Amino acid sequence: MHTLVSVPYYDAVFAAGLLPEARSLYEQARRAARSVAELSAVCGISLGVTRVVVDDLAATDRLLVHS
Repeated sequence: MHTLVSVPYYDAVFAAGLLPEARSLYEQARRAARSVAELSAVCGISLGVTRVVVDDLAATDRLLVHS
């Protein structure tokens, strides 16, 4: 099973303050619910780093993790 993530509400000011890797993931997840693996591939970021960034964004309620 693949974990899906999405952005419940997009905040351009928040996005502008993110590091490039986090911004890329945030921007891609806002377009549609995507799997963590898909985000990793689309953004060209390793799966391990993607998981850490997803966890960080989810902890701030900027990213919604769908179970």
